Amino acid sequence: MIAQNGIQLSQGSTGSIQGNTFSGFGFQGSGWASAALLVYNTVGLLVDGNNFAGTGDNDNAIYLINSDGATVTNNTIDGFEFGVIEYGQISTSHDVVNTGADANTYTNVEEANHYLQLNPATQKTVVHAGWIRRYRCLLRRRR
Repeated sequence: MIAQNGIQLSQGSTGSIQGNTFSGFGFQGSGWASAALLVYNTVGLLVDGNNFAGTGDNDNAIYLINSDGATVTNNTIDGFEFGVIEYGQISTSHDVVNTGADANTYTNVEEANHYLQLNPATQKTVVHAGWIRRYRCLLRRRR
Protein backbone atom coordinates (compact mmCIF):
# COMPACT_ATOMS: atom_id res chain seq x y z
CA MET A 1 0.00 0.00 0.00
CA ILE A 2 1.27 3.48 -0.85
CA ALA A 3 0.59 6.60 1.21
CA GLN A 4 -0.42 8.99 -1.56
CA ASN A 5 0.44 12.69 -1.42
CA GLY A 6 -1.27 15.59 -3.16
CA ILE A 7 1.19 18.14 -4.50
CA GLN A 8 4.92 17.70 -3.93
CA LEU A 9 7.45 20.49 -4.35
CA SER A 10 11.13 19.70 -4.05
CA GLN A 11 14.76 20.32 -4.95
CA GLY A 12 15.01 24.10 -4.68
CA SER A 13 11.46 24.94 -5.75
CA THR A 14 10.14 28.36 -4.87
CA GLY A 15 6.99 30.33 -5.64
CA SER A 16 3.47 30.12 -4.26
CA ILE A 17 0.64 27.67 -3.69
CA GLN A 18 -2.49 29.81 -3.45
CA GLY A 19 -6.24 29.34 -3.71
CA ASN A 20 -6.29 25.54 -4.06
CA THR A 21 -8.51 22.88 -2.55
CA PHE A 22 -6.86 19.69 -1.29
CA SER A 23 -9.24 16.93 -0.21
CA GLY A 24 -9.51 13.23 0.59
CA PHE A 25 -5.92 12.53 1.56
CA GLY A 26 -5.39 9.81 4.14
CA PHE A 27 -3.66 6.50 4.63
CA GLN A 28 -5.23 3.53 6.40
CA GLY A 29 -2.02 1.53 6.67
CA SER A 30 0.47 1.84 9.49
CA GLY A 31 3.90 3.39 9.87
CA TRP A 32 3.43 5.99 7.13
CA ALA A 33 1.27 9.02 6.50
CA SER A 34 0.08 10.97 3.50
CA ALA A 35 0.46 14.73 2.98
CA ALA A 36 -1.85 16.99 1.01
CA LEU A 37 1.10 19.33 0.39
CA LEU A 38 4.55 17.76 0.70
CA VAL A 39 7.38 20.28 0.55
CA TYR A 40 10.99 19.09 0.46
CA ASN A 41 14.15 21.20 0.11
CA THR A 42 12.48 24.45 -0.96
CA VAL A 43 13.24 28.12 -0.28
CA GLY A 44 10.82 31.00 0.35
CA LEU A 45 7.60 29.19 -0.57
CA LEU A 46 4.26 30.98 0.03
CA VAL A 47 1.32 28.74 1.03
CA ASP A 48 -1.70 31.05 1.25
CA GLY A 49 -5.48 30.89 1.06
CA ASN A 50 -5.83 27.15 0.47
CA ASN A 51 -8.49 24.76 1.76
CA PHE A 52 -7.27 21.44 3.13
CA ALA A 53 -9.84 18.71 3.91
CA GLY A 54 -8.41 15.45 5.25
CA THR A 55 -9.74 12.10 6.33
CA GLY A 56 -8.14 12.02 9.79
CA ASP A 57 -6.36 8.76 8.96
CA ASN A 58 -2.58 9.15 9.11
CA ASP A 59 -2.65 12.43 7.21
CA ASN A 60 -0.85 15.77 7.23
CA ALA A 61 -2.11 18.95 5.61
CA ILE A 62 1.26 20.68 5.10
CA TYR A 63 4.58 18.90 5.62
CA LEU A 64 7.70 21.08 5.31
CA ILE A 65 10.90 19.00 5.19
CA ASN A 66 14.43 20.46 4.95
CA SER A 67 12.97 23.72 3.66
CA ASP A 68 13.72 27.36 4.48
CA GLY A 69 11.66 30.51 4.91
CA ALA A 70 8.18 29.33 3.97
CA THR A 71 5.19 31.53 4.79
CA VAL A 72 2.00 29.62 5.65
CA THR A 73 -1.00 31.92 6.10
CA ASN A 74 -4.78 32.18 5.58
CA ASN A 75 -5.24 28.43 5.08
CA THR A 76 -8.25 26.42 6.27
CA ILE A 77 -7.20 23.02 7.61
CA ASP A 78 -9.95 20.56 8.55
CA GLY A 79 -10.02 16.86 9.38
CA PHE A 80 -6.30 16.06 9.52
CA GLU A 81 -4.28 14.18 12.07
CA PHE A 82 -1.57 16.87 11.74
CA GLY A 83 -1.97 20.41 10.43
CA VAL A 84 1.52 21.81 9.77
CA ILE A 85 4.71 19.87 10.41
CA GLU A 86 8.15 21.43 10.10
CA TYR A 87 10.95 18.89 10.07
CA GLY A 88 14.62 18.58 9.17
CA GLN A 89 17.39 21.09 8.58
CA ILE A 90 15.93 24.61 8.70
CA SER A 91 18.36 27.52 8.33
CA THR A 92 15.73 30.27 7.88
CA SER A 93 12.66 29.95 10.09
CA HIS A 94 9.23 29.50 8.57
CA ASP A 95 6.41 31.94 9.29
CA VAL A 96 3.38 29.81 10.13
CA VAL A 97 0.73 32.37 11.07
CA ASN A 98 -1.56 31.01 13.79
CA THR A 99 -2.81 34.29 15.30
CA GLY A 100 -4.27 37.53 13.99
CA ALA A 101 -6.18 38.47 10.85
CA ASP A 102 -4.06 36.26 8.53
CA ALA A 103 -4.11 33.18 10.78
CA ASN A 104 -4.52 29.66 9.52
CA THR A 105 -7.64 27.98 10.92
CA TYR A 106 -7.68 24.44 12.26
CA THR A 107 -10.78 22.32 12.90
CA ASN A 108 -10.91 18.61 13.65
CA VAL A 109 -7.10 18.47 13.72
CA GLU A 110 -5.87 15.87 16.21
CA GLU A 111 -2.29 16.98 16.92
CA ALA A 112 -1.12 20.45 17.90
CA ASN A 113 0.20 22.38 14.95
CA HIS A 114 3.48 24.19 14.57
CA TYR A 115 4.89 22.49 17.67
CA LEU A 116 8.65 22.34 17.37
CA GLN A 117 11.68 21.24 19.31
CA LEU A 118 15.24 22.23 18.41
CA ASN A 119 18.01 19.70 18.50
CA PRO A 120 20.38 21.23 21.10
CA ALA A 121 23.48 20.00 19.24
CA THR A 122 22.78 21.86 15.99
CA GLN A 123 19.98 24.34 16.81
CA LYS A 124 18.77 23.65 13.26
CA THR A 125 17.27 20.18 13.28
CA VAL A 126 13.61 20.56 14.08
CA VAL A 127 11.60 17.60 15.27
CA HIS A 128 7.81 17.53 15.46
CA ALA A 129 7.38 15.92 18.86
CA GLY A 130 3.85 14.65 18.18
CA TRP A 131 4.97 12.85 15.03
CA ILE A 132 7.69 11.01 16.93
CA ARG A 133 5.33 10.12 19.74
CA ARG A 134 2.63 8.96 17.33
CA TYR A 135 4.73 6.88 14.95
CA ARG A 136 7.44 5.89 17.41
CA CYS A 137 10.14 6.78 14.96
CA LEU A 138 13.53 7.22 16.52
CA LEU A 139 15.26 9.89 14.50
CA ARG A 140 18.18 10.40 16.81
CA ARG A 141 18.94 9.07 20.28
CA ARG A 142 19.34 11.81 22.87
CA ARG A 143 22.06 11.48 25.45
